[in-house]
Amino acid sequence: MTARRARLAAEAKVNLGLRVLDREPSGYHRLETLFARIDLADEIVVERTAAGCTLDVQGADVGPMERNLAYRAALAYLQASGWSTGLAIALTKRIPAGGGLGVGSADAGAVLRLLDAMAPAPMATAPVLMAWASRPMAMESVWLASALSPPA
Repeated sequence: MTARRARLAAEAKVNLGLRVLDREPSGYHRLETLFARIDLADEIVVERTAAGCTLDVQGADVGPMERNLAYRAALAYLQASGWSTGLAIALTKRIPAGGGLGVGSADAGAVLRLLDAMAPAPMATAPVLMAWASRPMAMESVWLASALSPPA
């Protein structure tokens, strides 16, 4: 039996360096970046429910649920995994949005890691999760792919 509820800190990051490289056929630019995780984190709690997918945000207003990266990551995981029950995501915001700290991507990465840990048939974070994380989203994909990896 897998866990019904799990919690994880979604750590912020600070950019130490960023170089914009050539443009890819997708229209996005390749990036070279160096960043470090910092001690500031949002808290994510995921709980199994009977059906559906909900997101409850405490703290800063982050806009509509449908545009939230953590919510979108959960929907992608549910679809890719064939998850048979619903889930409720509780997000406690401690990282300021829009400050370049990778908060949306960190939250999405934490949700993916929690869901994979709770799944009856985990997808082992790769390759399905990494494929979702690395789809074109500009800088977000860089941090999200990193956020899927456990802290060093």
